[in-house]
Amino acid sequence: SMDEESKTIYIYRKNKIHSSTYTDGKWSLLTEVEKVNRNSQHTPSVALSSDGKTMYFANEQINGIGGKDIYVTKLDGKGNWSQPENLGGKINTALNEDAPFITPDGKTLYFATEGRESAGGFDLYKINLEDNSSEAQRLPEPFNSVANDIFISTNNEGNSGVFSSSRNGGAGGMDLYEFNLKPETDTNLVVIAVTTDSTDAVNPDIISYSKDALFQKNFGYNQNTIEKTDAGFSEWMNGVEKLAASKQKLIVHIESSASKVP
Repeated sequence: SMDEESKTIYIYRKNKIHSSTYTDGKWSLLTEVEKVNRNSQHTPSVALSSDGKTMYFANEQINGIGGKDIYVTKLDGKGNWSQPENLGGKINTALNEDAPFITPDGKTLYFATEGRESAGGFDLYKINLEDNSSEAQRLPEPFNSVANDIFISTNNEGNSGVFSSSRNGGAGGMDLYEFNLKPETDTNLVVIAVTTDSTDAVNPDIISYSKDALFQKNFGYNQNTIEKTDAGFSEWMNGVEKLAASKQKLIVHIESSASKVP
């Protein structure tokens, strides 16, 4: 993992996590991250939040839940890492957990585990850290296989990335696999809101959806919501096209079922 702001990189070497900082055109000597490696003979993986202030890592400690567990530590104002905290039984099991990855928005933690429902070996899971009632969810095939599947990483949108797997068909051992998920817009197009101006007051419930819209277009029609399956959808679209042609300034907020990592 790398903190782009401080230009500090964290790497695994000789069973421990080390850091190096890039200054004046060169990298500093590797130094152990003491708080992360303390009380453990093996700390194989680490992940940083996008702001570089929260670190998730896996290691094995005597007082852990079992095997390797995932822990979290936070950077204070003086540049020191806090005492690590075990993430608990919603993530960790009596067997091994490894390879944490935190999404750029800090909401979702991906990790690999041997201790939950598995097709074989390590399987990839995710959990919503903002929802206390959230449970760890296993990613479906083809992300998981009968072999070891581990170390997933996604882009900011969550619709592409890489993970490693020892599944059959690779070059041998652990191989890297790339995934790109395509938007599923053909059957689930929903127009959430239409306004005559971007400052118009709109139902707050509608706005709560439209703020996450995938795209906006400068045309519209005087109707709050419509689905592609509605009987009048074709006529509605014809009206939209006419309004667009007349260059009236109307704004349509559109949401579709674009795929992210399940």
